[in-house]
Amino acid sequence: MRAELALLGEDYKSHKSVIASFRKHFLKTEILDRELSKTIAQLLDVRTQCDYDDHYIISKEEVIAQIENAKTFVDVIESHLATV
Repeated sequence: MRAELALLGEDYKSHKSVIASFRKHFLKTEILDRELSKTIAQLLDVRTQCDYDDHYIISKEEVIAQIENAKTFVDVIESHLATV
């Protein structure tokens, strides 16, 4: 996300701000598939729970799903960056 925003001359300190700006510039405008918003939300949710919930236990299946989400996201971003 930051790489895409850097091309616009934008950078933010918080995850929330990076995500909000990314959604505004790339998903709401449909430059990238809006479905990525769900992927971002899932990834952020798991990250937040792992970081801040002392009793959160992630299952192997969830880990595998999040790895696939991350790969999909990276592939989409790399493809888009290759065209700009």
